[in-house]
Amino acid sequence: MRKKDQDASLNEDAKAKIKRVEKQSGVGKADKPSAGETAKRTGGKFKKFWKDFRGELKKIVWPDGRTVLKNTGIVLATVLVVGVLIWVLDFGLTNGIRGVGALATRTQASETASEGTTLPINTEGKELIEGEWVPTTAAAPEPTTAAPTTTTAAE
Repeated sequence: MRKKDQDASLNEDAKAKIKRVEKQSGVGKADKPSAGETAKRTGGKFKKFWKDFRGELKKIVWPDGRTVLKNTGIVLATVLVVGVLIWVLDFGLTNGIRGVGALATRTQASETASEGTTLPINTEGKELIEGEWVPTTAAAPEPTTAAPTTTTAAE
């Protein structure tokens, strides 16, 4: 531990010495430029930037119209091919999932049939609940049998 204490005191001594030298020589104390000088420097930097920018624009080799049309055609063809591939993949997966669902329904129905219950010929609008095919129609409002009564103003 004694070695660490010596190193710490040396670092503090070195830092103090550096501060004293900077204070004596005036290093680290930059004169703050006036507003006019700052504006001149900023304006000069802007002019230099604009000049460099225009020079870089002149170096660009722009493609001719034929090349642009060719590259546009390539991009459109690529987009079309990728779009068709995505559509085919989506169509296949959708129908595959529907097929698996239909197969599961048929398997469930055949298991029910093997248990001795009869399957309805038309299963549309029916749902298999606890081994029985039950219609899934929405509840219709019950018809009213009583005739509406009317009152006259004379009563």
